[in-house]
Parts: sequence; C-alpha cells; structure tokens
Amino acid sequence: MKRQKQSRVKASLSCLFIIIILGVGLAVIYKNVNSKKDKPHMDLAVPVEERESFYNSESESDSGVLDRSLDDLELLLDGRSLTGSVIPYDGQERNIVCWGDSMTEGVGASHAIINVGGEKLDISYWTYPDALEYLTGIDTYNYGVSGEDSREIAVRSGGIKLYTDRDVVVGYNHSADVKVTDEYGEPQYVQNFGGYGNAYDDYYGVVYIDGQMYSLTGTSFNDEEWAYDIVDLSLKRYSDINDGNSVYQSDYDEAYATADDNSDVEDSAEVLQNETKMYITASEAMELYGVDYYEEFEYDDDTCIVIPAGTLVTPKAALDHSNDILILEIGSNGGWQGDYSKLIEQYDSIIERFGSPYYIIVGDTDDPEDSADPNQGMKDENGNWVGIFETYWETALRQAYGDHFFNTRVYMLTNGLSDAGKITTRRDLNNIKKGKIPKKLRADWTHFNSLGYYSKAMGIYQKGIELGYWD
Repeated sequence: MKRQKQSRVKASLSCLFIIIILGVGLAVIYKNVNSKKDKPHMDLAVPVEERESFYNSESESDSGVLDRSLDDLELLLDGRSLTGSVIPYDGQERNIVCWGDSMTEGVGASHAIINVGGEKLDISYWTYPDALEYLTGIDTYNYGVSGEDSREIAVRSGGIKLYTDRDVVVGYNHSADVKVTDEYGEPQYVQNFGGYGNAYDDYYGVVYIDGQMYSLTGTSFNDEEWAYDIVDLSLKRYSDINDGNSVYQSDYDEAYATADDNSDVEDSAEVLQNETKMYITASEAMELYGVDYYEEFEYDDDTCIVIPAGTLVTPKAALDHSNDILILEIGSNGGWQGDYSKLIEQYDSIIERFGSPYYIIVGDTDDPEDSADPNQGMKDENGNWVGIFETYWETALRQAYGDHFFNTRVYMLTNGLSDAGKITTRRDLNNIKKGKIPKKLRADWTHFNSLGYYSKAMGIYQKGIELGYWD
C-alpha cells in the first residue's frame, strides 16, 4: 500500500510538471504569435482621415507651445539692427549659396528613385542643394562642411571678420607666419579659410586682402602638444599656373634663419608682435617699410607686398557669393553654448556682413532630445510630447527671423513622407507624435538619406516661393 501511494504521488508530480511546462510553452507561443501580429499592424498605413485628424488636433491643442514667446530673448532682440522683415525681391538674377555642416554637405545621401508627376526621377546621392537646384533651375552652391559648429560656419561665410595679427611681408614664393583673429583679438581657425565646401578644392585656403588673392593655409594640430591648438598659419600671395608667376615653397627656415636676430628688425619693427618672423632678408624688409601698404615691390626675383597688422582677411567664397540668396543652417554641432542670442548674433553677422536682404534660416532636424540645444527635450514644460509643435530653439529663430525662418523639422514631420512618396504607418505616426522624423527619411540618428534631403529641399523651395526669390 505504501508503495502504491508513493507511486501515485510521483505520477501526480510528473503530471503537474508536464502541465507547467506546457503552460509556459503555450504562453511563449502566444506571446510570439501576438508580437508577430503586432509588427505588421504597426506597418499598416494610417488612413488619410485619421492622419489629418491627428494634425488638426495637434494644431488646435491648448498646450501653449506654439503661442509661447521667450521674453528674455525678446528683450535681447530689441537692440538688433536686423528685424527679420521681408524685403520684396528686386528681380535681379542671383545664384543660391548654402552654408552649413554635414546636413548641408549631404552626409547619408543614398540611392533613391521617386515618382514626380507620374514619371520616375533618379535622385540617388542628391543632397538638398542638389535637389534645390533641380527644383529652382538656379545654380546652387553647396558649402556644407561636416562637423563644423556655428562659429566655424560664421567664419567661413564671412560673418565673423578676420584680421591679421602682425605685420608681414609676403610674395608669391615667400610666405610668412601669421594668425587671424576676430575683432576681439581671439585667434580663429577653420579647416578651409577659402570658405568652400569639401567638394570645391580649386581655391583651397584662398582669401581676399585688399582685393587681391592670397593663400592662407595651415593646421590647428600642434605636433609638440599632440592636441588641437591655434598655431601660426602660412600666408603668401596666390597665383595659378596661368598668371605667369612661378610658385614654389621657399625653404625659408634655412634661408632666413637670422631674421629674428637682426638688430635692424628689433630697432625698427615697433608694430611687430610676439617674435614675428619676416621671410625676406631682414634688413631689406625694414627698408621696404617705406613703401605704402599693399604697394608691390620686387625683391629677390619675387613680387612682394607689406601687409600690416589689423588687415581685413575675407574668405574667397564669402565675397564671391556675397550677392547670392543665402540659405543658412548652423548650430547643430554647437558653437553657441545653448545661448539663443549668441546663435542669432552669429546668423546676423553672416546676413549683415554683405548686406544681403535675401536669405532663408533653416531649422535643426535632430530629434528634440538629441539636439545641440540643452534647453529642450521630447516633452514641453506641461509634459506633452513636442510633436509638431515648436521647440524652444525653433521659437527663438522664428521670433528673430519671422517669415525668413523655415521650420525644417516640423515640415519634415508633416510633409516628408508624402514628398518621398511613402505611406504613413502607425509606427511613423507614433514617432511623429513624439517629434521624431520618420526613419524612412534618415540615414542614421541625425542625417537624412536622399529621400529626406529631397523633402527638405521641397520645403525650402516652397519657402523661397513664399518670399518671392524664385517662381
């Protein structure tokens, strides 16, 4: 009897164990089946009525984000000479120049074909300036450089004025060490002082000084310190193979090694600063200070010029395109320390440097919590998702530039998929509700693919029509 009882207990336990195993297995199967059902559900297209209802309800929300104004910023904007008012276009034929970082350069551009007017259009590896040129029929220049912050773009585009920090004598074959500083005496450095984007290398490092071209090159990498630092640059007169000047790099370190020790230099160069080197014979250089600044003179089979400290230096691309329609997109890589007034000051400097009244300010396209602005996140101050409302950054730019401001992120949320010929799925709509641009338009966490760049160009194109810059 005892053995029979033990057998029954063992059998019961075995049955219970089997039931538990089966239950767990069924639960796993159920979960997998439901998750598989959920995935295609998320990829289903959102009905047009539901999508429009979402956009309408968002725009009518009483969360107050769209109506918010930044009072502190308004006080700072009161003293600006640039008001953001729209000046009627004068009808003059102009090119378009796009200044920016990797989002302008077009990192992430990809193979893509879209349907336009019933016909296929190959937009493979198009950047937004490529697409904008196609849409407008106007020559469009892409001066985007990956990784640059707002300060560096303001330097390249001529907004932050550059000045030589010492007196130098340079020729076609004789270069001199120099730094360039802003109006406060702070040394400035960019990858290409010529101002061009990475696709243009014919005039790398070429700048204008008193209407003439010079080559300003060098690196900010200090080999001794193994760190990035502002070091001396090399300045010399620019020439190409067609202008009759033979150009070569002088071995000045050896030829003019005694220049710093020459007593004539020390006695006469009162304006020279901080152990300045002159790369022509020292005594001859000082004698030549009797000529007027910028007056050419022959020395050692070279045509030289004296350039004094404090001379204005202008990137070639900035001056050459000073009359173009400006498309400006800066700040995604920082350079303004989360201070809207500083960023606006940099924008203003670019616009006002050459007095261009025709410009478009392009808003940031990062997801709100990933942007360079430390003042914003995925939700507003009331705990609501940002969605298609303005972020603080976007509000600041709208207040500063009015109708010149193009809210790229919001445009991409509401028009990006339709511009690219893509359906809006529930997954897309969920991301849009959070203010995140659909992944179908992105190459990575921040950059667009060519579908995204095309849509961005469509929005800028429409903004240009609104401002009267093109038909």
